[in-house]
Amino acid sequence: MFRDYKKEIADYEKSIKMWQKYIDDYELNCSVNIAEIHRVLGLLYRNDELKHSSLENWHYDQLLTYYLKALEKCTTTTSAAANPAEVADLCASIALAYQHHQDHGDQRANVLAAIKYQQLRMQHLLKYCSPNDMKIGNTFQRLVTCYMTIDLWDEAIVNYEKALDIYIYQNNYNYYDMIHLCEAIVGIYTEQKGENYAAAIKYQLLKHEFTVKVQNEVVEDDGEDENYSKNFGIAVSHEEVADMYIKLEQYDLARKHLIEAKKYCENCDPYHKESSIGHFEEKLRSIEQFFT
Repeated sequence: MFRDYKKEIADYEKSIKMWQKYIDDYELNCSVNIAEIHRVLGLLYRNDELKHSSLENWHYDQLLTYYLKALEKCTTTTSAAANPAEVADLCASIALAYQHHQDHGDQRANVLAAIKYQQLRMQHLLKYCSPNDMKIGNTFQRLVTCYMTIDLWDEAIVNYEKALDIYIYQNNYNYYDMIHLCEAIVGIYTEQKGENYAAAIKYQLLKHEFTVKVQNEVVEDDGEDENYSKNFGIAVSHEEVADMYIKLEQYDLARKHLIEAKKYCENCDPYHKESSIGHFEEKLRSIEQFFT
């Protein structure tokens, strides 16, 4: 289907001129509307059919300029009392703009700016949200993404852990999301923080707990193959915990989890049952020397 980019762009530019007439209206604060139009135009110029990096970057600069103007109007002493929810949303938009265009100019400076506005968003969220609100947890996760981009692993871990604590407190979460979150924390501790298995084991155990829960969820149309797969998934999770305990030289706990893994393999796919059980028996034999 033909898309008339020329007309589309002309319409957006016309809208910008219309909003510009009300740029000094503090109550209307149309800078947000203008910023959003520049965001859309920037995305158009990123499109392969209309690729134009210079214009894309120009609209990105304008996007930030107008978002920052909108934020200033929201928080200036000459305006009405700032709505914390409105300010928080603006800060989120500014942070995401810096984050999504981090390669435009100084990447580190852009990511640090994104962090600054996510933190400012947090301050305003806390004016009307509980410290354990999901919005706070999600903001911690957005901060993690920023910190990881510029290799600030200590800060990433702190914010991951805060997000995880909030999600557990809420007790209303997707098990798969929690598994992914725990896996990410384990990855930082074991790959970026000098193989810190002592710190990682807490999150490996949490990941295992969520894995067991998700695999044990009763699904009405689960057939035999699905049940085999669930049992094998739990066995693999036990093995991952056991492997970490072996790294920590806690062989009694490693053996416990390997025995559990072997038990679950008793109810796995018959075609792979024997080899799976043999695999865990071999692992158990490999640590027997530490019990003599």
